Amino acid sequence: MQFASNQTPDKLRGGYYTPLALADFLLAWGLGCEPQQILEPSCGDGAFLDALARRAPAGTPHIQAMELLPAEADKARVTLERYLAAGGTGEVIQGDYLRHAIDDDSTYDLVLGNPPYVRYQYLGAPTIQAAQALLTRWGLPLPRHASSWAPFVVDGASRLRPGGRLAMVVPAELLQVGYTAPLRQWLAGLGLVRIIRFRTLVFPEVQQEVVLLLLERGERRGVRVLELDSLRALAELDAEGIACVAPEALPKGAKWTGYALEPQALAAARKAFEHPEVHSFDQLAEVCVGVVTGANRFFCVDDATVSAHGLEPAVLPMFGRSAEATGLRFTAEDHAANRRAGRRAWLLDLPSRPREQLPAPWQRYLAAGEAEDLPSRYKCRVREPWWAVPSIHAAPVALFKRCHATTRLILNEAWAHTTDTVYRVTPRQGVEPRDLVLSFLNSLTMLSVELCGRSYGGGVLELIPSEIRRLRVPVVTASDGAFAEMDGLLRAGAAPETVLDAGDRWVLERGLGMDSALIADLRGAWLALMQRRLGRRG
Repeated sequence: MQFASNQTPDKLRGGYYTPLALADFLLAWGLGCEPQQILEPSCGDGAFLDALARRAPAGTPHIQAMELLPAEADKARVTLERYLAAGGTGEVIQGDYLRHAIDDDSTYDLVLGNPPYVRYQYLGAPTIQAAQALLTRWGLPLPRHASSWAPFVVDGASRLRPGGRLAMVVPAELLQVGYTAPLRQWLAGLGLVRIIRFRTLVFPEVQQEVVLLLLERGERRGVRVLELDSLRALAELDAEGIACVAPEALPKGAKWTGYALEPQALAAARKAFEHPEVHSFDQLAEVCVGVVTGANRFFCVDDATVSAHGLEPAVLPMFGRSAEATGLRFTAEDHAANRRAGRRAWLLDLPSRPREQLPAPWQRYLAAGEAEDLPSRYKCRVREPWWAVPSIHAAPVALFKRCHATTRLILNEAWAHTTDTVYRVTPRQGVEPRDLVLSFLNSLTMLSVELCGRSYGGGVLELIPSEIRRLRVPVVTASDGAFAEMDGLLRAGAAPETVLDAGDRWVLERGLGMDSALIADLRGAWLALMQRRLGRRG
């Protein structure tokens, strides 16, 4: 849990102000609808007002701006004076915009700005209630993980007149996180949505990736994502010329990152995902998190620790890192190799008995954990006794929670246990684990992973259970030759493209009968999204 007392003043007020290049671009695009009434609901010190004063557009539209902090509002008023001197009209109001918006029914031709990115736990109760009311008005939820930018976007978009435009700087989480999915769907229903993202950080001091949200309200519907190298490229960009595709161009459940693909790639994805032998993962298997110990370094032990404390009767085989399971299967020999390498190959499964009934060496090991204050950790604190880990069971298939270039299912032949870095997968009745594991590793499913998953710093991709259930997976019978080839390539450290060449040949070409052109389109789409996530070009 992050508490307000631990945060910087800038983070608490969302005070990261707009670079002039962004303000100039967003204003220029917004003025394309020839607005008469402009709203800037969070003007800060006046970057957009400065851009407006320098441009002094024909017709001198009226601008209403609002800012929470009195000192910043005073700075914005000074900037506004320059616009007024050029013949414009407007005002800067100091106050909480979200609370103000509840009872205001004004409409506008242009809404622009850089709303604050403040987590709801850092806001006062009246502001949270106002945000809730504004979102509920349009049937949208207020997730606990969200921040204050969302109601600013929703309220601003809802105030647009037909043909009006919204131009805002928002976090890149709009594109891919689960709790913004209802907002994405709502925005796509309002008109044409263009997203501009950057390969370099706009706010490097806070490591916050942002995108430019351009919404044109009207009867036409479409979404498109365009990526630029840096802010400098904005000066030559024709935002009007960014062609949108129909909202349904992306397969159901996909994130908006997929709208960066060309229309041909999007069409290939839809065609492949709708193949009669391609299923959602949820139809094929159940997925649940691995064993939650609350202190993996204590409960995952190596041979030396087992021997030193006589823990042999209380340990189970396990793996928890991708380096410990490099193939398409995890065997008893793989477990033995991890032991020889000194890895933490055992999961501690201590009985739920009074401490005095445990062997003395075990009690000493518990005392060492207590000296590190492990019982105070949340997962340990909420169970009694703290050392009795619940829900310890193995599954026939494993899937790592995070991956780099590609992910894979692993056939758990050793019936090893896994920590919460690995999901436990149980195929449904009639689905052979071996077939599921082989069939998972192909360009179609890896494209689905990129479309449904989410990326973090360093290019890491993460899948949560709800996203895994939406993955698209073909199912073919895994021959001995196919399984051995794929397993061997993985263990030899073959490049991801080489592994997928084999997977596509066995699964998509021979199994499903897909033509080479469609397979090439799927591979190209996966490669484009994967390389973008990893920060590569070309």
